[in-house]
Amino acid sequence: MVISYTGSVVNEAESSVKCSCNWPKTKSLGYSKTLSFTLGDTSEMFTVGLSIKLTKGKNKGSHTLKTAITSITTGEVAVDPEFFPTSLWCPAEDYLIWGKGQYGSIVNEAPADGYEQCAQRCAEFTNEARNAPCFSWTINNNAEEVLGVPAGNCRLLAYMNVTGMAAVGFQSGYHKCWNAMQTVEP
Repeated sequence: MVISYTGSVVNEAESSVKCSCNWPKTKSLGYSKTLSFTLGDTSEMFTVGLSIKLTKGKNKGSHTLKTAITSITTGEVAVDPEFFPTSLWCPAEDYLIWGKGQYGSIVNEAPADGYEQCAQRCAEFTNEARNAPCFSWTINNNAEEVLGVPAGNCRLLAYMNVTGMAAVGFQSGYHKCWNAMQTVEP
């Protein structure tokens, strides 16, 4: 499947889908399905509804299966209103945060082995001026890039309010998570 887009505009002519199905030769197939995706990155996200139809004639081999896009719709992504990140659980599970602050947005971005390492990096990170600019963090634990955050990447965010949304495979927290983890006895 290819969904071709620029910004938040989908190019239907360059989008395509191809399916295969081991369907009995003696039976016809007429199946429709709508799939939903969230695309873009944290600066410009949107949803895409992709309606497809699979067809195969009776007494035709499965190699004659045809897949067609019947419609593409776009919409806005539902995100939580801006909030102060101290309300996040340590960590907030399946939750992505981002924002734009007065002192910048992303203060550091690098691979991490898990949320513990990301939380520790946020708590201990200092910049060239020896300031500790990290106030909150988010990590993509997925095997692939999602919404502009590379796989296995820990993103440290500056002091600011953030926006967030449910996103499978992400964990988020704020700078005191690491210290709080150190005081918990298993």
